[in-house]
Amino acid sequence: MDEEEGRYLSTVPSPHFDENDSDDINRANQECDLNDPEDEPGPSTVDILDSNRDYMQRFDTAIAALRADMLSLSGI
Repeated sequence: MDEEEGRYLSTVPSPHFDENDSDDINRANQECDLNDPEDEPGPSTVDILDSNRDYMQRFDTAIAALRADMLSLSGI
């Protein structure tokens, strides 16, 4: 694995990750140790999760409105 791909692994899981390859597993384990308090998600990760949560709430609201419209059109 070259240096460029190693940097890629630190931000996004590699599409070439092999769960049977001990080097890939060791590298992934070194990326984030969930038992290490210093390895908690940074602000960018939290912002992304909040953004996704907001998006899903808007999506759920839109689906509920669409479902209500469909029911009213069908006369149920």
